[in-house]
Amino acid sequence: MLWVATRGAESGVAVQRPPSLRGGLCRIFRNGAWHYELRPEAIDDVCCPRMYPDPIQDPRMQQ
Repeated sequence: MLWVATRGAESGVAVQRPPSLRGGLCRIFRNGAWHYELRPEAIDDVCCPRMYPDPIQDPRMQQ
């Protein structure tokens, strides 16, 4: 099964990120090694929030 966010629920810009670059880019979904989001709170303390198993578990998608 493939889950896709509904129109308007997801938007963004794609970038290529070298493995050594941190800068607040955090992996968000365990099943999506390609999906990173900018999390400003993670820029200084290098601690990204816990990952969701998949997009269905992300509360932002529960609209």
